[in-house]
Amino acid sequence: MKLMRDSFRRCFRGILLLSALLLTQCDSDVGELGPALETYYPRQVGAFREYDVVDSVFTTGGWVVRSYRLRETGTAVFTDQAGRPQLRMSIDTASGTLPLTEETTHWHTLTADYAERLEGSDRLLVLSHPILLGRNWSGHAYSSRPAESYTYTDLDTTLTLPQSTGSSRRFEFCLRVQQRQGTRLLGSAEETVDTWELYAPGIGRILRVDRALRFSLTGQLLAEGTRVVRMTLTRTSY
Repeated sequence: MKLMRDSFRRCFRGILLLSALLLTQCDSDVGELGPALETYYPRQVGAFREYDVVDSVFTTGGWVVRSYRLRETGTAVFTDQAGRPQLRMSIDTASGTLPLTEETTHWHTLTADYAERLEGSDRLLVLSHPILLGRNWSGHAYSSRPAESYTYTDLDTTLTLPQSTGSSRRFEFCLRVQQRQGTRLLGSAEETVDTWELYAPGIGRILRVDRALRFSLTGQLLAEGTRVVRMTLTRTSY
């Protein structure tokens, strides 16, 4: 089994490198080459991903930590105004031993160019095709909140995460997406949110980390991590 996994890993990495080489030589084939977005953004009615979330905020009295469980479940497929299939995703949360209760709904759409997540009035372009190291794009289709710059910073991350069953699971060939929000003014300082996410093939998002960064008006870093939110995949049906 180990030999088969090693062989698959070398083959997959070879496909990524070959795709990147061909893309740099032939721009007209960009939409046809490289891993498809669906590889990292699967959508299926009835399938779910469950995460442990730790939300830490630094206050004058010290750190305040809130922990809870979050589950994303595909519940139905509809068609949007552009005629594209859209997956309705129920977002349920629970704290401690309390049962999961629905908090909100997101909508997920996949096109040849983007993986889109609609959260209220925010249409987020969370992944972009072609998948190339260093590729950068604007993460917002609309401007209802500060613009975000998205970048692929790694195409072959490996990570092992503890699962709710008590075992661990190893994820390979993961995409690392760095997000940087536009700044907002807070008195004599500016604040931005630095985020990175990992997407595993055949599963989707497995990790998200948000950090609030505060700068002086001259650009000096004043505080790092005044708020840290970490969302870790612990169970999934994918």
